[in-house]
Amino acid sequence: MRMLGIFAVCVGCFLGGCTATRHWDGPEVEALIDGGGAVESGMYRGMPYIMASVNGSEPMKFLFDTGASFNIFTPEAAKELGIKRDGYAHVRGASGKTKPIIAATIDRVEFGPVSMGDMIFLIHDLREVSPYFADEIAGIIGYRGLEAYTIDIDYPNRRLAITDERLDPRAPDTSVFYRDPFGLQWVPISFVDPDSPRHTRMVWCMLDTGNIATFDLMHDAAEPLLDYTRASDGHESIGIHGIQESKTMAPLRAGMLIGQTRIEGVNALLNDVENRLSSNLLRNFRIRIDGKSQLVSFTRADNARRLVSTRRMGITNLWILDGYRIDRVIKGSPAYLMGIRAYDKVLLIDGHEPTAMHDKAPYWAADPDTTTITVRIHRKSDDGWVDVVLPIDGSVEGIEEKEPINEKPLGIEVEMTGTDGKVIRGIMTPVEPVDKKEQAAP
Repeated sequence: MRMLGIFAVCVGCFLGGCTATRHWDGPEVEALIDGGGAVESGMYRGMPYIMASVNGSEPMKFLFDTGASFNIFTPEAAKELGIKRDGYAHVRGASGKTKPIIAATIDRVEFGPVSMGDMIFLIHDLREVSPYFADEIAGIIGYRGLEAYTIDIDYPNRRLAITDERLDPRAPDTSVFYRDPFGLQWVPISFVDPDSPRHTRMVWCMLDTGNIATFDLMHDAAEPLLDYTRASDGHESIGIHGIQESKTMAPLRAGMLIGQTRIEGVNALLNDVENRLSSNLLRNFRIRIDGKSQLVSFTRADNARRLVSTRRMGITNLWILDGYRIDRVIKGSPAYLMGIRAYDKVLLIDGHEPTAMHDKAPYWAADPDTTTITVRIHRKSDDGWVDVVLPIDGSVEGIEEKEPINEKPLGIEVEMTGTDGKVIRGIMTPVEPVDKKEQAAP
């Protein structure tokens, strides 16, 4: 086995970042379609994926990670394709620990309008990073080699396109980015100055669509922005090398701006390596990365200018079953004290029916000056509903604990329509509310 050169490469994946050491000048890229076009794509657990053909194979599902300049095969995908190792890379996590990972050179990878040759792939079991990676994921494809194109990642519509379209630098949601030596994009993110709310602080953050769990800030950048009185330790972070690290998390003292949208209630994981803007904050944005002009834009279909944290109010997120239902509730939070529990059906949010913009999204749109959000919960016992007014700042002062809105000895009755059109009925037993300490989780 041979090792080639020394080259530090960032790879962001799901729970944390890492670097690898191996020389690679990048792939050779050819256009298959003039002007670019859509890629067969979608979202997997909140991260974008694309369907790509490797050496003429049938298309396989790869996560598309803007925080990666190397690419990854799972061992199963490498075996299926007959990929042979030809080297290795040393992967270093935020703790400084390293681990060698097998590498291979691939002749041809095709997806959407491009064909990429001379591709370097690491061969690594993604389940070492997280058990949530299923066998259907063949690996990860990074941004490297696509610098001449515009990457259009539309989270709400679950699609990705590669085009020659250039962004307008005069558009209000557009800003410049810089590309580091490894080909990764660093975008300017503004934070409301907690000591002077009329001003903002700007921090350069890596755009990392392959990280779904946390928003990361380096210690120096975080120092004036975080509320350390509410910090909690022991939060697990696992890099692509599979080495687990324990880190500190704390909430921002004020809001942050992505494009023209202010987001409140964000928690940041302290990082020793880089600032990372991840998919958990971006999942309701449309992001366009114009590599040729070095411009990036962040827009929302609902034109929301303020998003507030549902976790701060006590709700982890919503998910779709026979409607929009509560995922989990944080014990001791406003939502818990007012009787909301897991699996409760949400009918309205501030008078509007939930949409795909609320599915698994931990931030909801709110009016600029409001201090509360009203959530209408379906009451199964009498087929009615209850309006619950939740304080956006998460305060529980003056709230008297109420009985659960939908308490049943055996759980909550649900029904959904299967793929065959049949209605399936059943009972789901609510999980125990998560502990208050999990309110600091992102």
